Amino acid sequence: MLAKQFLGKRTWQILGGIVAIYLIAIFTRDTGFELPALILVLLATLAISWKSLPHGLIIAFAEVFVGGHGHLLDSDIFGFSVSIRMVIFVAVMLVWLIKWLKHDIKPQIIAIRDVPWVIIFVAVVVGTVIGFLNNNPANVFDDMNGFVVIAYLLPLISIQWTQTLRRELLQTLAASVIWLVFSSLLLSILFTHLDGKTLDPLYKFVRDSRIAEITLQTVSNSNGEVTNELGSKLLGDGGYWYRIFMPSQWFMVVMATLLVSAFLMLWRSQRVPELTALFFAVLIGAGITSMSRSFLIGFGLSSILLFFVGLKTGKKAVSNVARRTIYLSLLLVAGFGVVWASVAVAPNPDITDAAFYKTSADVGREAGVTSRWQLLTPMMEQISESPIIGSGFGTEVTYTTDDPRIRAQSESGEQTTYRFEWGYQDIWLKMGVLGILGFLLYLVSLIRVGLFSVNRHGHAWLVSGLVASVIGLFVVHIFSPYLNHPIGLITMLFVLPFLDFEGLTLKLAEIKSRSKKLKPIAEMSPAMSVDE
Repeated sequence: MLAKQFLGKRTWQILGGIVAIYLIAIFTRDTGFELPALILVLLATLAISWKSLPHGLIIAFAEVFVGGHGHLLDSDIFGFSVSIRMVIFVAVMLVWLIKWLKHDIKPQIIAIRDVPWVIIFVAVVVGTVIGFLNNNPANVFDDMNGFVVIAYLLPLISIQWTQTLRRELLQTLAASVIWLVFSSLLLSILFTHLDGKTLDPLYKFVRDSRIAEITLQTVSNSNGEVTNELGSKLLGDGGYWYRIFMPSQWFMVVMATLLVSAFLMLWRSQRVPELTALFFAVLIGAGITSMSRSFLIGFGLSSILLFFVGLKTGKKAVSNVARRTIYLSLLLVAGFGVVWASVAVAPNPDITDAAFYKTSADVGREAGVTSRWQLLTPMMEQISESPIIGSGFGTEVTYTTDDPRIRAQSESGEQTTYRFEWGYQDIWLKMGVLGILGFLLYLVSLIRVGLFSVNRHGHAWLVSGLVASVIGLFVVHIFSPYLNHPIGLITMLFVLPFLDFEGLTLKLAEIKSRSKKLKPIAEMSPAMSVDE
């Protein structure tokens, strides 16, 4: 059943398209052919969207799933950077607009689903207007443009999501995650086992396309002192590895959460397919390369929620869920083994002459954590100046950081920025209470319709996994801003076709209708009690 949902003809077509786009990006970057490549993407997306709007939207989702910041392909046009994400957005939304004006399609409005998005949209507009009135216009545009993908809600609610189309959405996610797993592990292996001179072109491509942050992690510091005891035991005192962090690796967390849901609910009393178990272990291994604490916390909480949901469904729930939990724990250990084997399988070459060595070595992550806490108080002080409507996009905050890279440029360690790690404070600062309210209402409506969908329809494991992954996203946003980024917003949109908002709306209308019919009787009750 799981293979049917995630693997099919569309999976391999999308995976082939992802590989093709990456190859085009590799061979055209800094050659002057970026613009023709973007025009080709534009025309292809227009043609596919015109023929099938759902497939155009799938292209848009796939790009966000694997594209990081959306600059895999970009070109400078009259001083303005045009990216592949912008090009795809223009193509899909242009087709939707034309079809809507021709009355070929019509958005189906469902209040419980759409009201939170309207509130978020209004908050974005208010934040943008205030930002342009008070802050640097370039910073404002750069700060708010990620929210533009909210417009994809319009084609999404204009499409009749059949079972086939929903399966193609899942296959798009599967194809993207397969690529993310492959590229994460490949980058980890290459950077660990090739010399710096060979790796320099690859590092520049990854850096300039902004698809990943590759950071050297050493067992010992520059003075030869061991700073990682576990790493020393596994790799030796001179060992090292690389943190391969891609923002899009979030979707690996989504897939891992879905697989945990399947393990606990779909296969609780059945034999788990060997290939699925193997893929889960490799998926976890690729996730470990990100060394993302926020991803770990989000995935951990989602898994705990699914554990308790699993205890309430099916026969012999406690014993079956306990057995599957042990099995999942063993696969997690196997995932760690995958990473260790990829790093330790061959000796590390000398990379001290690499062009990227000084930008990655001796940059402690702990300094980043400390700086995040040092930022919190100045942010709250800035929020207090306009807590209701916000201070607008592009609002800057100055704080003191211990980051050695900043200290090297400024002896005082003062840093001024409009990009913040505190996700909810970021929303509150720039969009006010309205922004927080919009996201909160979305989460409440999601949980409400999720519970309804699980109780009324099949595929409880799928709905539970999707809802749990979004809850995990909201937890991740505490520490790393994702809800104000296309990756988080697309995740919020992606789950909507799988939830029965229409059924819940009808159910609530039915309950309201019944309560109105019972109202006269309720009004008579006090009189009746007096007579008695």
